[in-house]
Amino acid sequence: MVLIILAKDGINMSLLSWLSNRFKRKTPVSQPAPSTSHKSNLPKQEPEPLINPQDEIKPQPPKIKHQSIKNELKLKTTTITYFFVDEQNELIQAPDRIVGTVGQRVHYQLPTVADYYFAGVDELITTFPEEDAAVTISYVKMPGSPVQIYHLNYDTGQVMHPMQVITGTVGQAYQTTPLSFPGYRVIQSTGLTKGIFTSKTNQIVYFYRPQNWHTVQPVHQFIKLTAPTTVFSGIDGDPLPVSLPAQVILRVFTIITTNEDQGWLDLGGAEWIKASAHYEKITSPVTDEIISPNWQREQLVTTATVDIAPNTTVASYNRPNGQAVNNWTNNTAIEVTSKVVDEQQVVWYQLEDQSYLPAIFVNIPE
Repeated sequence: MVLIILAKDGINMSLLSWLSNRFKRKTPVSQPAPSTSHKSNLPKQEPEPLINPQDEIKPQPPKIKHQSIKNELKLKTTTITYFFVDEQNELIQAPDRIVGTVGQRVHYQLPTVADYYFAGVDELITTFPEEDAAVTISYVKMPGSPVQIYHLNYDTGQVMHPMQVITGTVGQAYQTTPLSFPGYRVIQSTGLTKGIFTSKTNQIVYFYRPQNWHTVQPVHQFIKLTAPTTVFSGIDGDPLPVSLPAQVILRVFTIITTNEDQGWLDLGGAEWIKASAHYEKITSPVTDEIISPNWQREQLVTTATVDIAPNTTVASYNRPNGQAVNNWTNNTAIEVTSKVVDEQQVVWYQLEDQSYLPAIFVNIPE
């Protein structure tokens, strides 16, 4: 509604001014439209997609941001120590130590200890335990080969005492001493009289000689008795019941002179005659050599020894299986001149005196 007020005379001007201001306050002021060229700071909203009610909505798993994780788990290890002891519980070699994971299977092979054999173990551990452990393995010293001790008469080979045997473990020390025999003295020995036991047998021989013997002379000679002669069992021994007749040819092996200047002739074994007996020295009693066309002969020049039992004699012959012409004692040195195989394929050795000795009684060094 527009109110028009006409100004006439007499109307108060102040009233007009009040009315004019009143209408000005009630009239709205129009705002200018925003410019389309101005960019908005609000985020642009995408239109929501249309959802078909018939479509099934599947839940999507949450997206996880993966991070590298280091596995810092450490496995526990323990130690097994093996100790090696002998019968006296003394260490015989340095201990062995093996390390493994708890629960892991133990792979350990018992060592071989020289000169010992395995005797037992105090504990058998098959897997590594929770804590360090110790195992004691016992060994026993191996027995050594025996030491054999012989006591012989040096000149006759007579056994003066039964063989002695001492034993011990490998590496153990031993020491031997000669025996005391009335009227005898020790003149020499062979073998290691002291040492240690090993895997090889050691033989020791102590040789004795009568204290009354002043000189001993080994000989290789023949005599012919010119009168009946008494034979003794030894020097200063008992006479044998049978005497030797005259014209008997004998082999002499040793001439002994006692401290009383008495001479004795060793005929082999336990047969002795006095040097004062009636006899004459002769050359070899073997006659002209007997040869058979059926023999196989091989020339052989060497030094050998008689190999028979102690305190015994063996005869040599004028031909294989012929007549005995000489007697020999054990370990007597002989000169071999040839090897003969007779009609019966028996082997003989011909000696320097032209007599024949069976090969089984001859020891020829290799």
